[in-house]
Amino acid sequence: MTVESAGLSRIDRQDRLVARVAEELRARILSGDIAPGSRLLQNDIAAALGVSRTPLREALQILERDRLVEIQSNNRAVVSTLGDSEIRQLLDVREMLDGLAARLLATRAVSSAEITNEQSDLVERLVRSSRPLNPSNFLTAHVAFHSNLYVASGNAWLSEHVGLVQISAQMLYAKLLSKPDRIKVSADEHGDILAAIRSGDPDKAEDVARAHVRNTKKAWTAAQ
Repeated sequence: MTVESAGLSRIDRQDRLVARVAEELRARILSGDIAPGSRLLQNDIAAALGVSRTPLREALQILERDRLVEIQSNNRAVVSTLGDSEIRQLLDVREMLDGLAARLLATRAVSSAEITNEQSDLVERLVRSSRPLNPSNFLTAHVAFHSNLYVASGNAWLSEHVGLVQISAQMLYAKLLSKPDRIKVSADEHGDILAAIRSGDPDKAEDVARAHVRNTKKAWTAAQ
């Protein structure tokens, strides 16, 4: 079957350029380099990336569909912020997905050095960066730990939700900085999650992972 007979269109250079611009901005937003509520100055961004306004506008439309960017009526683009209700809903979803990821890993009786050593290293980074607190290092290790759980779960559909980890971490973290004691406990909870997964007990792994998200939600609510 030819491309034409299948009704498909060829991907041109413009399409690839738009995708690259979208990925660059997505990475900067999810890493926190561009904070929620920030205005995206399109002329400046286009110049910095060495592209014209056309692929940038199309990339912003992609990010708007992903709910990372809001394009206002005057064509003013800003990084999305989530309201309290939206954050609670997001954490409800995170609780279910994190529990599922931990359950799947425990069910698979994960003992591969590649997975467990990587997660162990991330737990050590979490603990180390929480005492004393290094916000950037903690956030990076936190996102990597949970993202890796999703990917390592072996469920391709689950791994596609890694973006939820990044978005929720970014939206929550500023307020949780006011609770350094919670961050220390959070670091230890990641070690508990890994230990539960290593135990090969799916129920325990799921319970511990879900409890971690619930505890985070309680701390965020208390910081309001």
